[in-house]
Amino acid sequence: MSAVLNEQPETAAPPQWNERRLIGRALSEWESLRAGRAFPSCVEFDNTALPDNKANVFVVEVGKSEAEDRIIRAGRRFIEALGLNPVGRRAMDVLPSAERRLSFCHTVVRFQKPLADIGRFTNVRGDDVWYRCILLPTSTDQIRVNHVVGAFSYKVVQ
Repeated sequence: MSAVLNEQPETAAPPQWNERRLIGRALSEWESLRAGRAFPSCVEFDNTALPDNKANVFVVEVGKSEAEDRIIRAGRRFIEALGLNPVGRRAMDVLPSAERRLSFCHTVVRFQKPLADIGRFTNVRGDDVWYRCILLPTSTDQIRVNHVVGAFSYKVVQ
C-alpha cells in the first residue's frame, strides 16, 4: 500500500512592489526626501535621488514668469533626447511640452505638486521621440518653489 501525499503548493510571499519606470522612482524619491515637509530642496534631491539615473534628470530654475524659467542642469540622456544642450535656455523653448504650446513648470509652481507629462515631440535632428517626464517642485525655504526637477525617459520612434 502506498502512501498518498497531500501536496499543496507552497504559497510564496507576495512580491515587493518595485517601480520600474523612472518617473515612478523619481516620485518615490521626492516623497521620501520630503520627510513630512512640503518639499525637498533641489540640493537634497540632486545629491541623493536616482543615483543610477542622473543622466535622465534636468533642473529648471523658476523665474517670476514662464519666460524667465531657465534650465540650469541637464543630464546626458535628456540632452540626447532633445538633440541639443538646453542649459541656459528658456524652459519654454526646449521642453517637449512647449512644442504643444504648454508650459508645465509654472503649473507645478502654482499647484505645488508633482506633474507627469507624457507625449511626443520632434527633436532638432528631426527624430520622432516618445517620452515620459515627471516635474517635481523643490524649495530652499519651504515657502516658494524655486526649482523644478524633471526626471525624463524616452525612446526614438523608428
